[in-house]
Amino acid sequence: MDPAEARRLRHIFNSTNYGMDRAKEILGKEGYNLDEELSRSHGDEGTTGLVFTDKDGKPHVVHNRSQTRNDFGWADPAIFLGRGKKTDRFKRAKALQEAAEQKYGRKDIDTYGHSLGGWLAANVGTEGQVTTFNRVSTIGGEDWAGKRDNLRDIRTSNDLPSMFIGDHKGREVIQGRGDALTTHVGWALKEHEYGFGKKDLWAEGRKTVMNQANQWISQYRGT
Repeated sequence: MDPAEARRLRHIFNSTNYGMDRAKEILGKEGYNLDEELSRSHGDEGTTGLVFTDKDGKPHVVHNRSQTRNDFGWADPAIFLGRGKKTDRFKRAKALQEAAEQKYGRKDIDTYGHSLGGWLAANVGTEGQVTTFNRVSTIGGEDWAGKRDNLRDIRTSNDLPSMFIGDHKGREVIQGRGDALTTHVGWALKEHEYGFGKKDLWAEGRKTVMNQANQWISQYRGT
């Protein structure tokens, strides 16, 4: 993967992780402008997803990964078992996508998502380019994936949540080193950005991932 493309995608996927102010900063590194009003309209601080435009005014939507107790305890297992469209996260993601389409036009929007957000993007994204990273997969795969010309599924070679994504023309497997948790959250993209010779990259990634994991556990427990 081209380093500039790896950097762009990493910033897009990471923009949903830290609240609205940090999202503006991260997206601004790639020249994107956050549509804060629309992003807040379906979840304070962009908890459902973010809507943003590039320098040419082209709209983009990125759907958020798992963050809450309900996401980890209900949405992720429901998707794995083929019942993702029954979840509140799917309904909110669809509402955000439709609001963006109403404002900017259905054909113009590119859609993104990582993990849970990747499954949402693949299921609510319509006519624009849909790009996912290590999206949560469903047992048996999805028979519609290979029939879509606009779906790009990127997964690392040792990722577990995306392991049931079937082979199709938009499926792209990139090298994943280190443990499965670290590669799942996006450090494989950072390695493609910086190159495979940086020896301390995975140590840095592991430390960051464990901090995130502890935050998720605290959120799940309600502490």
